[in-house]
Amino acid sequence: MITQWYDIPAEVTEWEISLGAPPDGDNPQFLVFVDDPMADNANEDDGFTLEAGVRFGEDGIELRDGRPVNEGQPWRAQYVGGEVQPHATGVAARVRKREGRPLRIFVGFISRILPRDPCDRCRALVKLAIRAARAATGTLGPDDVIDMADDVGFEVPQGIADFLDRAFGDGGIWDRIKEIARRIGKAFRWLDTLARKICEELGYCAPTGAVRP
Repeated sequence: MITQWYDIPAEVTEWEISLGAPPDGDNPQFLVFVDDPMADNANEDDGFTLEAGVRFGEDGIELRDGRPVNEGQPWRAQYVGGEVQPHATGVAARVRKREGRPLRIFVGFISRILPRDPCDRCRALVKLAIRAARAATGTLGPDDVIDMADDVGFEVPQGIADFLDRAFGDGGIWDRIKEIARRIGKAFRWLDTLARKICEELGYCAPTGAVRP
């Protein structure tokens, strides 16, 4: 399984990745998510394009266009996801953007439930969930997760929620993440620290002493 975040530097205008991961298990899925950590300074003139899909060995790539997380702010975040055919050999993504705009991209390829390094993979997935929800609600500040968690509109697109359920092997995982974020978020504002504490409560990371954000 792949659950990995990458930085796309500001000076890069075209960025591609291709990761080999033959599917195994039942109903393997992939998800590619792109957002802008500095989106409060962006607008529709700063749009980017995302294409992503699965590879088929030397036969090529089946790419799909990115879907906006928030229809009103398509330049803020986009994602592509779906099932992986049995004969696929990996996942690929391509991003085009203007120079000077940094982006972050999550690449997930799920074929079984958190097999190894469960803590690291859980943290990557929790950060995906929170960043997607932040983009979906239109809240752009990097530390606004806690205020948003009290908002009934703090949700993620259904395609991302389904991917999270598959990755954790647990239906309704997004509701559990929200509940924990509401309860402990004010003590752990930084996203990395908050993701770690949520994964501790979910049982994927070993408990640690309190870490000051």
